[in-house]
Amino acid sequence: MITAKNVEEHSIELIPIGVERAVCYSVIDLGTHENPYYRKKRRKVLFQWELPDFRIDVERDGVPANLPRAISKDFTLSLHEKGKLRPFLESWRGKKFTEEELSGFNVEKVAGVCGMLQVVHGISKKGREYAEVQGVTPLYKAITKFSPENPVQIFSLEDIREGEEIVIPDAIPQWIQERIKESEEWRVRNVDPKVSPREVFPEEIGDDDGDDTYAEIDDLPEDLPF
Repeated sequence: MITAKNVEEHSIELIPIGVERAVCYSVIDLGTHENPYYRKKRRKVLFQWELPDFRIDVERDGVPANLPRAISKDFTLSLHEKGKLRPFLESWRGKKFTEEELSGFNVEKVAGVCGMLQVVHGISKKGREYAEVQGVTPLYKAITKFSPENPVQIFSLEDIREGEEIVIPDAIPQWIQERIKESEEWRVRNVDPKVSPREVFPEEIGDDDGDDTYAEIDDLPEDLPF
């Protein structure tokens, strides 16, 4: 018998399942997007981390370079108690937010912060296996803090003056740029300024940000990472 199977090969080996040291080098405001399933709109933010123990050979500006692999995760930009971002950040810092912090926390603070990422594998709707971030804790005491090898990137739509078009830095990967261009902010600022954005519900829950499961780890630092 000769059996044909739908096997999709990866040009790059997946980051393995496990808990790995990492450092956040990118915090990107993706803007407001509508979830067609819930028919609600949510502001999204994306974090990217470097994993220095997993390397890849690339070419940067025509020069060969060996850089750490990267992994990302996006969230609804809300600290609602039933949302995904709040427990993720609290697990990362090793402490609950105070009421004062909950009134307005600048997520840009996590840029350059180290942590232990819990990486798992999932299967997409098309049957493709992929690596994703499931949880995070502070860096273990036994591991020395380290800095990102890539330039730290922070992009905020709030920093763009009212009435100005949105200009996305070239350093932001193309696939992330495309997500920003799908946002309501891009449509209003760069496509049709006459369109008025509809109401946004940052407190809405039930989005597809992933599972909030975190390992309980004793080997944590005494000082908060942010």
